[in-house]
Amino acid sequence: MAEASFRLPPPLKMSEDNLADQFRKWKSQLEIYLEASGTNNKPPKTQSAIILHCAGAEAIEVFEQIDFADGEDRSDPTQVLGKLQQYCSPRNNEVLERYRFWNLPFCTPFDKFATELKAQSEKCNFLEKDMMIRDKIIFAVPKHLKERLLREPEITLKRTIDICQAYEQTANNLKEMKQEDKIEKVMKTGFKKPTGKPFRQYEGTRRFNTRPGSANKDRECRYCGKKHTFNKEECPAWGKTCNHCGGKNHFKIKCKKIHCLTEEMDSDNEAWLNAIGDGKKRATACLKVNNCEVRFQLDTAADVNTIQQRFVKKEQVTKSDQTLVMWNGTKMRPLGETKLQVLNEKTGQTLPVKFTVVKNNLNCLLSLTTCQDLSLVTINHEKLIAQTTEEPGTLGTASLKVDPDIKPQILPCRKVPFALEKKVEEELNSLMNRGILQRVTEPSDWVSQMAIVEKKNGSLRICIDPRPLNKALKREHYKLPTLDDVLPKFREAKIFTKLDVKEAFWHIKLDEEASMLTTMITPFGRVRWTRLPFGLNVSSEIFQRHLTTAIDDLPGIVNVADDLLVIGNGSTDEEAQRDHDRKYKLLKMRCSEKGIKLNQDKAREKQKEVIFMGHKISDKGIEPDEQKVEAIKKMQTPKDVHDVRRFCGMVQYLAKFLDKLSDRLQPLRELTKKDTQFSWSSECETAFNEIKNLIAKTPVLRFYDPNKPLEVQVDSSKDGLGACLMQDGQPIEFASRTLTETEQRWAQIEKEMLAVVFGLERFDQYTFGRKIFVTTDHKPLETIIRKPLSEAPRRLQRLIMRSNRYAFELTWAKGSSLLIADTLSRAAICNIASSEPGLTKETETKERSNIPDAMLEKLRAQTSEDDDMQVLIDIIKRGWPEEKSELPPSARPYFDFATQ
Repeated sequence: MAEASFRLPPPLKMSEDNLADQFRKWKSQLEIYLEASGTNNKPPKTQSAIILHCAGAEAIEVFEQIDFADGEDRSDPTQVLGKLQQYCSPRNNEVLERYRFWNLPFCTPFDKFATELKAQSEKCNFLEKDMMIRDKIIFAVPKHLKERLLREPEITLKRTIDICQAYEQTANNLKEMKQEDKIEKVMKTGFKKPTGKPFRQYEGTRRFNTRPGSANKDRECRYCGKKHTFNKEECPAWGKTCNHCGGKNHFKIKCKKIHCLTEEMDSDNEAWLNAIGDGKKRATACLKVNNCEVRFQLDTAADVNTIQQRFVKKEQVTKSDQTLVMWNGTKMRPLGETKLQVLNEKTGQTLPVKFTVVKNNLNCLLSLTTCQDLSLVTINHEKLIAQTTEEPGTLGTASLKVDPDIKPQILPCRKVPFALEKKVEEELNSLMNRGILQRVTEPSDWVSQMAIVEKKNGSLRICIDPRPLNKALKREHYKLPTLDDVLPKFREAKIFTKLDVKEAFWHIKLDEEASMLTTMITPFGRVRWTRLPFGLNVSSEIFQRHLTTAIDDLPGIVNVADDLLVIGNGSTDEEAQRDHDRKYKLLKMRCSEKGIKLNQDKAREKQKEVIFMGHKISDKGIEPDEQKVEAIKKMQTPKDVHDVRRFCGMVQYLAKFLDKLSDRLQPLRELTKKDTQFSWSSECETAFNEIKNLIAKTPVLRFYDPNKPLEVQVDSSKDGLGACLMQDGQPIEFASRTLTETEQRWAQIEKEMLAVVFGLERFDQYTFGRKIFVTTDHKPLETIIRKPLSEAPRRLQRLIMRSNRYAFELTWAKGSSLLIADTLSRAAICNIASSEPGLTKETETKERSNIPDAMLEKLRAQTSEDDDMQVLIDIIKRGWPEEKSELPPSARPYFDFATQ
């Protein structure tokens, strides 16, 4: 038989987990066999028999149990295959197959990954199969390759596969070509160049140096560790396999994967050694260590000091878990670490220095900090900053978008006082010479007016008055960082450097169209801004986005607006100093790279405490700016209600630092109520003085630690809500608010649940996404929150559902142990306007309404006489039901407006 000369396909394994995929592969092999063996030309009954024979015993047993309907033929090969396929693939679950497609992990080689994707896509019924495969490849490949693919303007599946294949092939070729060179270069560090070329491994063969005069010299072999002439016949490692890496022609004792710089990537304790390697010009110093003269290389880019093991006694070395990162990015494990006395004989200075011990083939290095401590190097930081402040920086280009429905405006020129005309002209010429302003001669749709601001030093600042333009500009709505956003970064912070971006907005260039929008009229002609001007309502967001993009990946750098703060973290001052210097150096390098200019006059370097965003930051925590506190303490006694409101507004700044403020403010808050006659009583005077004394003893809040348990203490009184965020029994932040008139009529358990929701939502940045412990003094709340939601009253149901966004555990404690939350709940902290949006809208409507009083009285009277309105008022007071059908027929038309 002809088919006997062809190998049969393997039997169909009916017990496989993925039987459908198994059948698909088996069927492909079967069809090839049938075609090659000529079976397709045989009678149908013979074809069916051969198919079942190829399928195997398990498949035959299954086939015998399959029912055939009337009219179906068991001897038809097409129906035989169809029945087997129907059994193996009963139903294609499209959703499941697509889930498997999108979760298919990336693997190498790339061709294997692409093949698996294509095979899986056949089961997914994609309308745009090529597009789906292309997207999956881009989503799954490594980051550097993903960036390359995303740079393509219009990329097809074929182009995607071509790029990935070329990238993988290039990477493999480079790895093969450069791996040996990379190892050889690193190993040369610290060695004296040999007279003859050493033998090396290349493409599976060994080449020995046969230069005259070198072959007969006995030297230590780099492949076996013994001394012999450089002939492969003499090397015992020739032809042997390494017990460490499995490579050929070397022993484990000389394996490069042990003794060369390793590529470990899992170390969290890395130190950079920028100068280890070959260099033509090196700054060195000869110092005494252990009564030996040691020549150190001064490496201002290194994070640690290194010393060769020959200068250190064995008993002086302790174990180290540090990883050293070399100048070329590779890594190595040191032999240990030690602390030795170092003597600078020129100055007579002796200093204990911590060293990392390395092998004798590497250089002895001193880091920047040690060089400074030994008076070997002096760094003038002021000069470094001054070099970056000569011209405006460059952080990119921005566009401005305007609302086309708003008509452009052309405003007339403002008059300039005669005494300032010359100074204004000089300042305008200066800005044009620097390229910040440019003359305009062509027509422009928008013409704004010029604004002049006189600085404290008498110089002028030229600005644009863009009020009409601001109404037309479309904002980016980029989130501006706040102090609360960056507070967690200050944990273990001890050293600070505060920097200011000079002429911050001018770092952003405007494109041609945006520049024309900023045209302004001056007494000396029209000019337009080529850089982002101050005054635009979009300037802050545009600048913040560009600056954040430029420095966001730098560790320990906090940026809010145009302020930069370098933070040195560490458990000791020495550790924090090293951490600070490393981060500061990285920031200055980035500023130089990105063209960010710093203000020398405002630089405050290596401070123990700094004023940042209106607060004093130190290793003790966060406190309000003493100047603002002092201003509040020195305020004179209020003379009218406006003075009271001004005082309350100033004190509001300290809300998060004062845990008993609301009680003292109660008499003053009464004076600010509408229709209340101003009368400064002794009670008000006492409250006023108590608040000032309380400010003088402002507590210091602790920094939030994401690794410690977090507690929210909450409480509700008849008038307000209080909440305190705490860790280890110390407050992180306080919050309180008054209850609306409607909320004051709620049951106490509802108020207490409202306090829980208020605390969780008020501290959302801390409480969301982690486990929280909420403490209340209301025992019934602990019970009802554990019951099914359907068993709670409707208002409580809504509050509990709001709290379900958070993973919290509610516990009960005596009220005496919740003093902070209890005090805060007594009243809002000088917040006269309610936090309820609905009440705010109602108040605004009344203030802006022009309805005569007589008409309002008539509306009130008719409302009180209308039965439907009385039913509606009662529903509003009690609360709206969940379903419209639960309302009386007369109130149902208003259900859609229940939340308004």
